[in-house]
Amino acid sequence: MKSGTCNNVLRAKCFVFLLAGLCCLLNIRQAFAQDVQTARVTLKDNNRPLKEVFREIEQQTGLTIEFRHDVLDPERRVSITVSREPAGQVLDKLLKGTGATFVQRNKSILIVRAKEGLPAVTAQVSGTVSTEEGEPLPGANVLVKGGVGGVQTDGKGHYKLEVAPEAVLLVSHTGFETRQIPVNNKQVVDIRMNASNSSLNEVVVTALNMKRNAKSLGYSVATLDGSKVNTVQTPNLISALSGKVAGVDVGNIANGVAGTKRVIIRGASSLTGNTQPLWVIDGIPINSATLGGPDAYGGVDYGDGLTGINPDDIESISILKGNAAAALYGSLASNGVILVTTKTGKSAKGKMNVEVSSSLLMDKLVNTTDFQYVYGQSGTGDMPPATPAEAFSSSSWGAKFDGSPSMQFDGQVRPFSPVKDNYERFFNTGSTITNTVALTGNTSQHNYRISLSDLRNKDIVPNAKFRRTSINTKLSSTFGKLNADVVLNYTQEKANNRPFIGGNNSNLFYSLAYMPGSIDIETLKPGYNPDGSEFSYANGISNPFYVVNKTKEVDTKNRLTGAVNLKYAFTDWLYARGRITRDYYSSARNRYIPEGNMYTSFPLGQLEERAIESAVNNYELIMGVEPLNAGKFSVNGFVGANTLERLRNDVNTSGNSFVVPGVYTFNNLATKQPSTSKTSQKTNSLFGSVELSYNKYLYLTLTGRNDWFSTLPLQNNNLFYPSASLSFVFSDAFRLPSLITFGKFRASTAQVSGDTGPGQLDLSYSLTQSAYGSSNLQYIGTTNVPNKNLKPLLSSDYELGLEMDFLQGRIGFDVAYYNRNTRDDIVKTAVSRSTGYRTALLNVGRLQNNGVELLVKATPVKGKEFSWNMTATFSQNNSKVVALGDGVEGAPVLLASAKSGEVIIQLEEGERYGGIYGYKYLRNDKGEKVYDDKGYPLYTSKNDFLANGVYDQLYGLGNTFSYRNFSLYCLLDAKFGASIYSETNAISVGNGRHKMTLVGREDGIVGEGVNQKGEVNKVLVPGNKTANPPTGSGNVSGYYQQLSHIAEEFIYDASFVKLREVSLAYRFAPSLLSRVGINSATFSLVARNLFTLYKRTENVDPESSVASGNAQGIERLVYPVTRNYGVTLKLVL
Repeated sequence: MKSGTCNNVLRAKCFVFLLAGLCCLLNIRQAFAQDVQTARVTLKDNNRPLKEVFREIEQQTGLTIEFRHDVLDPERRVSITVSREPAGQVLDKLLKGTGATFVQRNKSILIVRAKEGLPAVTAQVSGTVSTEEGEPLPGANVLVKGGVGGVQTDGKGHYKLEVAPEAVLLVSHTGFETRQIPVNNKQVVDIRMNASNSSLNEVVVTALNMKRNAKSLGYSVATLDGSKVNTVQTPNLISALSGKVAGVDVGNIANGVAGTKRVIIRGASSLTGNTQPLWVIDGIPINSATLGGPDAYGGVDYGDGLTGINPDDIESISILKGNAAAALYGSLASNGVILVTTKTGKSAKGKMNVEVSSSLLMDKLVNTTDFQYVYGQSGTGDMPPATPAEAFSSSSWGAKFDGSPSMQFDGQVRPFSPVKDNYERFFNTGSTITNTVALTGNTSQHNYRISLSDLRNKDIVPNAKFRRTSINTKLSSTFGKLNADVVLNYTQEKANNRPFIGGNNSNLFYSLAYMPGSIDIETLKPGYNPDGSEFSYANGISNPFYVVNKTKEVDTKNRLTGAVNLKYAFTDWLYARGRITRDYYSSARNRYIPEGNMYTSFPLGQLEERAIESAVNNYELIMGVEPLNAGKFSVNGFVGANTLERLRNDVNTSGNSFVVPGVYTFNNLATKQPSTSKTSQKTNSLFGSVELSYNKYLYLTLTGRNDWFSTLPLQNNNLFYPSASLSFVFSDAFRLPSLITFGKFRASTAQVSGDTGPGQLDLSYSLTQSAYGSSNLQYIGTTNVPNKNLKPLLSSDYELGLEMDFLQGRIGFDVAYYNRNTRDDIVKTAVSRSTGYRTALLNVGRLQNNGVELLVKATPVKGKEFSWNMTATFSQNNSKVVALGDGVEGAPVLLASAKSGEVIIQLEEGERYGGIYGYKYLRNDKGEKVYDDKGYPLYTSKNDFLANGVYDQLYGLGNTFSYRNFSLYCLLDAKFGASIYSETNAISVGNGRHKMTLVGREDGIVGEGVNQKGEVNKVLVPGNKTANPPTGSGNVSGYYQQLSHIAEEFIYDASFVKLREVSLAYRFAPSLLSRVGINSATFSLVARNLFTLYKRTENVDPESSVASGNAQGIERLVYPVTRNYGVTLKLVL
């Protein structure tokens, strides 16, 4: 039998297994009682721990029993035999003689301490229950300790209760620590709840937006509350994740406020392909790909698909790290999944709430440069420039600054003195103002939230700005057995004059770095002459003011995402769910450089215009079974089908040389270069999942999915991949020391797949602009060799984890080990130019990632008025290129190269992922540097391994200190294990700006090492004051210019420790706010990127990578670092 037939049979068997399992579930008809007095219970227990008896009652009734250990001993052994007796009567028997009683709240049975002779109710107490941040907490249980009365808070967190003057309130809520609050004759008692560190009852959002109890998961899911990303806000959501989740590497790329950011989960999952995770917002898969970004050769970063997310709308974020967590998303999840859940409606008794959030964040330049200000611009010999021609230079190899009169580039005479604050005076103080207003409400059948948000950013770069306006609508209604959810979001983004990053011309950061210390930045204003033509201070250097005043860039993006989700409950255990989602955006950009520019390739100007339309359509149907109980066993599951379409239309109308000056349109170009492309791809899928549990402490989850890809050849276009995960809550299975509150072991294994982009199977053809006779000539329009035998890549992994809580959640940890292998990776490899192509697409790659992750959470101090909560994360990932495949063995895969050409990022078989290769010092066998006859250092003739550009160790430490109504949050973010090649430093050494070049200026320099004969180097490279230098000898500037080509010298350890976020919040007392009609108010002082506590780089920030893709480790004159500080005000009316 052929292997393909075997695979098809295996897939068929797996689906038959899943369907058969579900059919068996449909025959289980265990009723779910909702009332403790009507639900019937059958027990036959002899000398069993009370907690096990309670667990059996929970399984038979569908209710949850909650109690504190100081009220009832869970290990107390009881014997009871009943047959179909009401659960309320059974509980009365079990609690007899314990001094405890019970009360039912919805599906929860709360056991509290009883009290004989309860005093008569004499007064009414009311108040508000809120979170630590001051947000109202609906659904909190407020009980009278020792009594049977109680209520739940409404949508605004309000409660009202009749109590005795000396009563004690017992307040609880899932995910929060239970509190006891004395009434003390007060009429208003406001209560602030502390988040619980315990994992006992946490509910998390998982794949396909299914909510599950965290203790049932056999894989790692990290969850962030929305407050962790919307207190200190950033225009791009990714930046707010930095340092907060173990195993998630957030790259703060130096490309501007609304530029593309980089997030990698557990290391790169592909050698050369996409390594970014799938983002799903309210069940909508969105296109988060970059719209275009720079590399070392230069470009404008147009951002990605995540700048449109408003942090104020976020309720929570779930990160699905391993394959088992994300397997149900299929090929889209080969890099992990990040689920964003937005807020739903909250109200009090059907009334509408109004939520207001306003923030102001100021952006201040952090000048990381520390150049030399001893020597100035070159002139004649050791004298300052005497003519405009001499002053027309970017060289800083001149005389010492002495304040004497000196000619400058514009013909003006000015003191030959250093100007040290050019950076500070060129860049502005930026600002980001964000305002959000939301209308929320709910009733017993309907829930709604509509928000309007406006963000306005003024960049530190003059004339650069960004604006985002968004409307977020979320509706949910129940009509009998039908539940309908509708999500509709519209976002409009507009940016003006995004900065040009990398490269030379048009890069204002390049211009500033080259500028000699004797030039005052003010003398370069406005950057152009009266006729509009550019003037500059040196050959080949753009005037930075010309760049910001004359070069124009504007881009807009309109995005509409929506989802309709219908769920119909045939019975209380059988349901069907259908979902249709769409993510659509249209993007338009226009960038031109006018005529009269000095140093581009087109002095008559150039124009870049591009219009992009993108749509992701998703259709999903699921038939599922809610948890069904049969004694100690429980089972649930679903099967489903999915179709995903990705469409893209791209129109590029660019060219150069404007015919009529001042008319910057495509029709006015002398040379036009239009191009269009239109692509579509589809993935069809079948999937299923079954979860089995035993006694609520042992869980087994099995899933399977088969994807069919339109972009791959028919014989290889589909793949089935299963997953299995196991969760064992041993703290519920065994009697453990009271020190241990919770313990869970988990294990999982899974496979996911991935395809390639459209058009990789066949050659594409293009038309030339020239005609032959009456017809245009055609040519092969691709430089890549197509491959008709491509097959999907396959990613397989396994994960082991241990979670434990101690001292009632006061301290706990979550540790995980994972191992992931990607094989048959779809890689572009270089081929000989003699073939007429540059690359070939092959299934040749194999990549391995393994590592450990650790989360530690603790509450070192927990008092009535003061508490201290701490969260620490650590992760280490080892990423290795195992193989590059047959036919290319030993041939590295190039990812990127520096503009200078002296460094490349490439992959080599058997080595760590993301190696930096470049020229090294030429050394003898003893490791001594070798110098030439002039005394200049020599370097190798080929690229040697220098370092790695990808971090392998990530750390985060968050602390929250709460005192009464104040809360202080601090986050330390640290990364280690990566290096970076700094072209800024290489350039500044070559032109004399670097402090290194101070050595030898006066008296010359003798390099430490040997000459080419192996003898000790004694050649003196003459300095400015060296008497009678030999004919033909070198000079200090030549020595350092030679040095600037040796990449080894400019490899820096990119490790850092930063104080990433700080916020100081004050929550106003509800009793004060109620007088003015405000339910809650919180005012915060916030800051981001306050300090770099540790770094090893010179003149640049460690997070200065020029690109957001796989090629990390190259810095070239990028967007500078900013320190952000401001205020945030949140109100609920």
